[in-house]
Amino acid sequence: MGMYKDLNDYEIMYLVEENDDVANELIFIKYRPIILNIAIKYKEEAKKYGLELDDLIQEGYVGLYSAMKNYNQNKDYLRTNVFHLETLIA
Repeated sequence: MGMYKDLNDYEIMYLVEENDDVANELIFIKYRPIILNIAIKYKEEAKKYGLELDDLIQEGYVGLYSAMKNYNQNKDYLRTNVFHLETLIA
């Protein structure tokens, strides 16, 4: 992953669109802390509905995956979806 460290999100997403598995993994690693923070934030609220922390984290990854697959460089869909993961999890 060393050669990817200087790339920005747009460049990484270009590689993801080209089916680059390392770039795909890098996006998940990069956004993991955001997903975890949002999931932890809603952990207590989710318990009221019988959801565990792992469920929230999984939902965050599903949202990120969806954002990656529907990414449109002209609309910056990835960044928009990542910032709206909070609403997907909540």
